[in-house]
Amino acid sequence: MKVLRQPILWIFGSGAAYAGLFFARPLWYTAYCQTSPDSCSVTSLNPLDRMIPIPGSIQADSYSNWLQNGAGTLAWILPWIILRKAGLAVALNLMLLAIAIANGALMEVIRALVQRPRPIVLASPAVEAANIHHYTSFYSGHTSFVALALFFTVLWARRLSPAQRLLHGVLYLMYGSLSLGTAILRVLGGRHYPTDTLAGWFFGTLLAFYLAGPWLSQLKEESSASI
Repeated sequence: MKVLRQPILWIFGSGAAYAGLFFARPLWYTAYCQTSPDSCSVTSLNPLDRMIPIPGSIQADSYSNWLQNGAGTLAWILPWIILRKAGLAVALNLMLLAIAIANGALMEVIRALVQRPRPIVLASPAVEAANIHHYTSFYSGHTSFVALALFFTVLWARRLSPAQRLLHGVLYLMYGSLSLGTAILRVLGGRHYPTDTLAGWFFGTLLAFYLAGPWLSQLKEESSASI
């Protein structure tokens, strides 16, 4: 399918950018909480972000990982279960992968620009403040991935036949509830601030909408399937 050319290009292009930015972190990240601890205290946060628990819950952190992996698995296998057409399922899987990698690249750029310390730095500055990889709190990767994976699923499910519209409503509910659940768990786990997770939800949803819309329209034109 011609429509797959763009997602495949996004996978390789965004993947190279993501990997390059990640491994180049030592070039531009600075452990400023180590030299200026006063700028990295709970009192420096806005009122909403002061809600973070210090230290965070290990269980909540673990549950957020399970929720992220479960949402990704669901978004990956649903095209195979519902559409029952390998070509379309592969196309949708590649689109999802392209959006997820693009989100990773965008996230890495924004994290490099903001360099916000994670709550773990505030909880234990003597131990954690020197690690540059702990200055990547903004925005939440877990929340953004769950939001983009499930919103992408909502978008292609809108093209289902009228008899399957009930599923679309269920997917909308899952998109909202699981994105919110992931955001809450990331905060309770002490991994992110509330504004990190709000931004993660926003960027994940935005990328899914911005990228998936045109690709799905092209796929619809090229395929006679009911999506």
